[in-house]
Amino acid sequence: MPAPWNRSESACPTRTTRQINSDSYSETSPRPHGELPDRRIRRLLQRQRPGAGGPGTVPAEVLDLRSGPLRQAKIPDERAFATKGDLAKAIIMRALASPLPIAWVTADSAYGQEWRLRRMLEEASVGYVLAVPKSQHVHAVGRIDFAIAQAPEDAWERHSCGAGAKGPRAYDWAAARLPAIDDFDGDKPTHDRWVLARHSLARPDEIAYYLAYAPAGTPVAELVRIAGARWAVEEAFQAAKNECGLDQYEVRRYPGWYRHITLAMLAHAFLAAMAAAAGTERGAAETVPTPSHRSPWRKSGDSWQLATPRRRTCGTPATH
Repeated sequence: MPAPWNRSESACPTRTTRQINSDSYSETSPRPHGELPDRRIRRLLQRQRPGAGGPGTVPAEVLDLRSGPLRQAKIPDERAFATKGDLAKAIIMRALASPLPIAWVTADSAYGQEWRLRRMLEEASVGYVLAVPKSQHVHAVGRIDFAIAQAPEDAWERHSCGAGAKGPRAYDWAAARLPAIDDFDGDKPTHDRWVLARHSLARPDEIAYYLAYAPAGTPVAELVRIAGARWAVEEAFQAAKNECGLDQYEVRRYPGWYRHITLAMLAHAFLAAMAAAAGTERGAAETVPTPSHRSPWRKSGDSWQLATPRRRTCGTPATH
């Protein structure tokens, strides 16, 4: 089957169907190894307990999920359990409601694999570059690692995704636009969806994968820059741990933990502002050579297009 990496200004729209499977919970008295406490509670609520109150009845103190350890830890009643995806959506919605100019969102694969988060950003017309696992399914092309594996050598271009401690962070990147989705994009899409991949110059076998959503005409270099912006957040957390003891708390109650985290982040913000005012400079550039190589492929436009196979009644599939 021919590789689907072709240059084209047109996209083949396709329809997608998504299905989300939710976990079902049951409960027994002993806690299985490695199981989370909230699952134990849900299983306990589904357990048949004949006797006190009849079949399927559980004590009132079990029904009150705020009793016991949660009450002793003084966790506020309004603090309910939320997944990482739910927390991210709440943070983003709060940011969009503020007067801040929010144009892009970037995150690691724990958030990038949440299709609800991606769809929420698309409906808000907010661009994103989100890391995803290599097994991520992409509409019209299947697994993202299989699609990237078919990219020709000349699809990989060298870009810097920002300044690091030793100079520019240079990687080889491959990027391709995806076909539009009729149900979401309409007849005249204003944004493009992309697949991206990067590998290190020293370790080309280690590949990271991304999904992106960007206004039409966005260059690949801008997508790379957004992807690299996430590392600044990770560096900030690591610096807060090293310099301000962000993770060095020994508390058993929510108020003490909240105060420690707040003060540690405030101290880190003060140090960061002082360092910026002092004009702290980055280290010397990396010594990794970055030779430029000319591609034998003739470019049509400024980006690659990932086309979908076109069915034929006989013969081998063709790409367009």
